[in-house]
Order: sequence, then C-alpha cells, then structure tokens
Amino acid sequence: MLARRFDLIVVRGPSAAEFMKQRGLGRRIEVVPGSIDTRRFSPNGEYRPYDVVTVSRLVPYKQPEHLLEILIRLRERRPGFRALIVGDGPLLEALKAQAAERRIADCVEFKGHVENVERYLRESKIFVLTSKSEGLSIAMAEAMAAGAVPVVADVGDLGELVDNGKTGWRISPGGFDEYADRIDSLLRDSAEFRRCSQAARVAVVAHSAVESIAGRWCNLIENVCGTGSAA
Repeated sequence: MLARRFDLIVVRGPSAAEFMKQRGLGRRIEVVPGSIDTRRFSPNGEYRPYDVVTVSRLVPYKQPEHLLEILIRLRERRPGFRALIVGDGPLLEALKAQAAERRIADCVEFKGHVENVERYLRESKIFVLTSKSEGLSIAMAEAMAAGAVPVVADVGDLGELVDNGKTGWRISPGGFDEYADRIDSLLRDSAEFRRCSQAARVAVVAHSAVESIAGRWCNLIENVCGTGSAA
C-alpha cells in the first residue's frame, strides 16, 4: 500500500492516528488538528438569546432527531427555552415535521445554511452535538471560540477539547435525560456557565487557533526534514 512508503503521515485527530498505527501505515504518524480563525468567533459581550444551538449537516450519522428528543425533555424543565438548528441536509423537512408533531416547533428555529455562522454562535449559550461518530468537530471548536459551552456525545475525538466540568460536558450517547439535566444546570447556574464559557474559549485558542496550528506545522516539518544548509 502506498501509505507504507511515506516517512510521515499527518492526520487530524487521535482516532485517525490509531487507525493508521494499527494497520502499520506510514513510518511516523503525527496529529495536527484543523485550524480555525478564533478572532472571527471572538465573543463580543452581546446578549445570548438562544439557550441551545447546533451547527450540523442534517444527515443520518449526525442523529439530529436525538437533539429533538433532548429538547422535548428540556422543555419539561424549562418551558420557555429557545433553540436554534443551523444547517441543511436531507433530514431538514422531516425534522421540522417532527418538531411540529412533538409540539416543540414554537421553541425551535431552523435556519438552514447560513454564511455568518459566527453571529448565531455568539448569540447562543450551549452547543449540542449528538453525532454517532465524530473526529474533532470544527463546528464545535468554532462554538467554543464564540463562548458557547459544548454539551456533546462522548464519541470520537471530542474529548480533545471537551474536558468534563471544565470546558464543557461529554454525555453518553443516547442519554437524553442526562443531556437535558446538564443543559438545564448550566442555564440555571450563570457562574458555572461563565466559567465553562471562558475556559472553552481558552482551550480552543490554545489548541486550534491558526497561529497555534501554523506553529505546529512548522515545528513538525523542521523536525522531519531539517532546515538544510546553504551550499
């Protein structure tokens, strides 16, 4: 296989690195995550009218119907909550119909595809992700950069940024009541929310900011290739 001929293979997260190592692909495997422009998503102190937001392609493996189950339970705890679903995909119309059928349509806004996603992330308190599998979600990293606290499925590489009780919370997949309880707790305790919000941004700036990732690439290339010398 071609991959076995490379001196260095760079992947985006630990799960991919483990996959490559188990199969003996590449002489050296290193992880360099994707970068985001954290300045673009910097919180500006404006009011956050949305309690819950998700940004996702609405496809089966993202399990957006699980989000509706969480919101149904959240409404029992917080009847006046507001949620925002940003993203397009083949499940959009079915989700709208399900929201109406389950009588939460008045609490949920479907925005579809948007270009200025940073606006909605800055206006939201909690970022929720219910995917069946994930690498290190760029949408989640952007939300954290905007100060939204992640409450996400404990899958894939999300734990690279989500440290339980510090930068957010990872929830057992399918734990709808656990999701709702954690979201409700964060919304009730403004001090905890602010602490997690600030820690989330600090973590993602250190891990995924363009400047940080550029430095990691430079160090890695120099380490592997050397600086060379003039003739």
